[in-house]
Amino acid sequence: MTVRLFGAAAEKAAARSVQVPGTGTVAELLQALAEQVPQLGDLLPRCMVAVNRVYAKPDAVLHEGDEVAVIPPVSGGGPFAVTEEPLAAEALMAAVSGVDAGAVVVFYGNVRASTGDWKTAELQYEAYPEMAVAEMERIGAEAAARWPGVRVAASHRIGRLVPGDVAVIVAVASAHRAEAFTAGQFVMDAIKMLVPIWKKEVSPDGRTFWVEHA
Repeated sequence: MTVRLFGAAAEKAAARSVQVPGTGTVAELLQALAEQVPQLGDLLPRCMVAVNRVYAKPDAVLHEGDEVAVIPPVSGGGPFAVTEEPLAAEALMAAVSGVDAGAVVVFYGNVRASTGDWKTAELQYEAYPEMAVAEMERIGAEAAARWPGVRVAASHRIGRLVPGDVAVIVAVASAHRAEAFTAGQFVMDAIKMLVPIWKKEVSPDGRTFWVEHA
């Protein structure tokens, strides 16, 4: 079975993918991977596993042909993160969901191909990661104070992105949908205005400019 590696896991293994014999469960696969690639060391216990692009539990059974990926911890960990890896909503939804949440709102911020007459070939995102995560945590706490019972999670991607890529995901849960929608808009607007993440627009002909608010 081919296991895809990202971030720190790929760096430690000096490979973007590894062939691991057999299928079994996610837990068994991780054990086999640890034995086959010992340089992954103590990183593996802190990683998550995605099967067919969905986060999987340790007892999930693998099948031939499954797409398996080891996802190392992203910057900041927890429900707020800045990362160079592609974003997925499942972990954020899991962080905010609960039996008391009648509504879960998920916002995707995607890279668009044009803004007015400007055509975008790519965006280059840069961040002060530690401060960015701390500021997102503060914004989440402010949302919870404004709308009691609201829970917030958010991840922002950095690096080179092209039209169609997901740049940011915000997940908000609350007892009722009105608070979830309102808090979600507040959080996304605050991230754009306050979090130290910058983006540079690059046109097909090589022209560039930095956007004042990412």
